[in-house]
Amino acid sequence: PTARRTLDRALEFFGRGNAHFDSDRFSRAADCYRGARDEFVELDDRHVHIEYIYALTNLALCLTILDEHSKADEAYQFLLEELRRCEESGTQDRLSLLNDRVVILTNLAILLLEEDPPLTDQERLAEAEPLCREALDVFERGDDCGIDLGRCLMNLGIIEMERGRLPESISSFNRSLAVLGSLEGSGWDQALASINLGNAQRKYGRFADAEQSYRRALEMCDCIEGMRLDRVHAEQNLALVLMDQGKWEESEKLYAKALDEYAALGACAVDRARTTMNLAMTLFYQDRLEEAESRCRQALELLDESEGSR
Repeated sequence: PTARRTLDRALEFFGRGNAHFDSDRFSRAADCYRGARDEFVELDDRHVHIEYIYALTNLALCLTILDEHSKADEAYQFLLEELRRCEESGTQDRLSLLNDRVVILTNLAILLLEEDPPLTDQERLAEAEPLCREALDVFERGDDCGIDLGRCLMNLGIIEMERGRLPESISSFNRSLAVLGSLEGSGWDQALASINLGNAQRKYGRFADAEQSYRRALEMCDCIEGMRLDRVHAEQNLALVLMDQGKWEESEKLYAKALDEYAALGACAVDRARTTMNLAMTLFYQDRLEEAESRCRQALELLDESEGSR
């Protein structure tokens, strides 16, 4: 009876966390996922419950989104250890665990690459790539694996992009979109694949192609509930590639809109500071120097606010 009550509490926390996550309330979601984790840890058979692994994964994602990188790093490291124990217990499907490990290693590597100063974590990416290719081989030969195949190709594209192999990355993202485009209910994945394709194209200097990819992603995000944060990211990436092409006025409008959306989402000060600084650059290149200076000062205030909260 005690174990049953503990499991019920864990699943309740997990469900509440998902509801908050889907509504972009990431701080509340993180608290719920922590509650689910703590309840699951009390269970001797916690590795039987796939919700335990998902709760840990979503907690790490929330912490990454909230810019709490050191806590996210700890969460990913703990998650990898729990996956290892899960594999040893034999309670979960190996392919599912393999796919989870690919996602976790990729996210952890990207998290470390985004640190300031960046921590080069090519070892994580090098570890993730053969696992991703192993999963890809299984999905390509399996039946009814469309969504898993599309996601696996997207993860492979991310790994290739972060390892500097941009033409291969672009090919993987296009393959992912081709697979996902034939599947019902894959709009979220298609939007993310389009954003990542745009990122690879921009890094490769194919600015017009990147612009198209970001615009397609924005159209998809507008049609899907729960993609508000992803939409802001796509919007900002579009603004960046417009800056690359000297389209300052349109880029300015997108950054101003992104700031309003960040405020509505309660985004962290660092993200708002980056966006404000980019907005200042668009004003600078339009010779609106006083407005640019004002925005730069706002960015500095936001960075000071961020430092004060740590």
